[in-house]
Amino acid sequence: MLVVDASVYAPLIATCGRALLDTVKQLELVVLDLTIYEVCNVFWKEHRKLNRIGREEAVQA
Repeated sequence: MLVVDASVYAPLIATCGRALLDTVKQLELVVLDLTIYEVCNVFWKEHRKLNRIGREEAVQA
C-alpha cells in the first residue's frame, strides 16, 4: 500500500488519464480525503488562473 498526495496524484492524472484507474488498483495506492479536493484545485487553477488547459480537460481530469 502506497499513500499518494496531490503533488504526485495530479501529474499522474494529467499523464495517464483513465488508464491510471487500473494502475491504482494494482499498486494499491491510497489517498487521503483532502487529496481529492487538492487535485481538483490543481486542475481548476490550470484552467481558470493559468489558462494552460481548456474547461473540458479540467472537467475530465
